[in-house]
Amino acid sequence: MNKKIIRLAAGIGVMLLLFGVWFGLRKINEDSAKKQEAEDAPEAVLNLADEEVTAISFQVGDEEKTFLKKEDGWELESDQTFPVNESRIEELISAFCPLSEVRTMEDALSIDNYGLDQPKNVFTLKTSDGTEHILTIGEENEGTGDQYAMLDQKEKTVYTIASSSVLEVSEDLYDYALSEELPSLSSANMRKVIVQNGADTLTLEKKDGEWINSDAEEAVPEEKTDDLQPEEEQEELQPAEAPKGGSDDEISADDLENLVEGLENLSYTGYVDHNCTEDSKYGFDESRKLTIFYSEESSAEAEELVTETEEGAEAEETVNKEETGTEKETGDEKEDTPADTLELLIGDQTSEGEYYVRQAGSGEVHLLSAEIWEKFTAAM
Repeated sequence: MNKKIIRLAAGIGVMLLLFGVWFGLRKINEDSAKKQEAEDAPEAVLNLADEEVTAISFQVGDEEKTFLKKEDGWELESDQTFPVNESRIEELISAFCPLSEVRTMEDALSIDNYGLDQPKNVFTLKTSDGTEHILTIGEENEGTGDQYAMLDQKEKTVYTIASSSVLEVSEDLYDYALSEELPSLSSANMRKVIVQNGADTLTLEKKDGEWINSDAEEAVPEEKTDDLQPEEEQEELQPAEAPKGGSDDEISADDLENLVEGLENLSYTGYVDHNCTEDSKYGFDESRKLTIFYSEESSAEAEELVTETEEGAEAEETVNKEETGTEKETGDEKEDTPADTLELLIGDQTSEGEYYVRQAGSGEVHLLSAEIWEKFTAAM
């Protein structure tokens, strides 16, 4: 009996020993794997957190621009009135914080072999503790697509970093500015469009769901007869001359619709100035304007409003007939829902063919596609 207990105890001991050996080997393997992963992990070239950065400088076109982080957000050091698009600056900083290397070349050859003597850009980041880091971006490695980089002017150490870590820097400072917004326009929510080009005007209005040229309608007076005068004494009425802005050739309903549709999803093609103080610099005056009356309702709501207005007009007309036995015009005389107004001043044409444009009352100058403006002036 004692021998059986001894053999059992010995077997259990051996099993425990084997388990301990297995556990120990497993732990060693895990530690070795972690160590290998740590060795294989890319080295942090720039180990910063986004929130540590309080200033960033880089080349924009031919000038170095510096953006500073203040309590109420980012500002352009050279112009505190500049409307900084903070998300663009923070996106740029996030690409560098932290920044890891793909490969490190110690005792590197001359930096001109990597395009670091004439860099694509140089980023200077300052942190809250006063530390400054200078990251120089060189050429792209044609074989891997990675970028050559140098940190803090240490020419003997060149890194390759993933191209995704270096965001493309715009040559235009206004790509880092917040822009005023244009309203969302559609054929359904626009009510009236007035185009003024010097002495010429073109007025388009939406009536009964269709766009009409108001100037052309006003140019043709209603035909009148005078039963009290002899027929031979009645003067034949001649159509009045079309006012300037009213084309001699009548514009078809489809052409009018196409003109207005050109304003749908209206947008700027560029940003030029955030604080225009001299209208003459861009050729602005009161002689060239595009004025759009529209409703803030969505397209669906605007269509519903038009339908309700038409149905209400029909119902009112029916009541008038029943009560007075006469017809009463209700559609055009019915008071319109107050409309919002977008007034755009049109300036000179740029060398690329676009037009300077500014909203009335705003200091921002943008660019407008020539196609939009010239379609209207061609119809005048």
